[in-house]
Amino acid sequence: MNVHAGGVPPAVRRFAAELSRLRITAGTPQVTTIAARAQCSPSTVSEALNGRRLPGETVTRRLIAALDGEWSQWQSLWR
Repeated sequence: MNVHAGGVPPAVRRFAAELSRLRITAGTPQVTTIAARAQCSPSTVSEALNGRRLPGETVTRRLIAALDGEWSQWQSLWR
């Protein structure tokens, strides 16, 4: 696995960057708002947006839905 600065794989950083773009497209909702919509903790949302951790599939699906995205467009990027 290719790992860059901070021990975070480039694919996770790329996913986080795309998720941040989706957040902007959704009107830049607060982390707490996204968390409530996605039924997860604000720290999970923050970690995903900042590329510290790639959430599991269920949480990722909820995050994408909370930001008005379509899982079918995100599935391959998540994998």
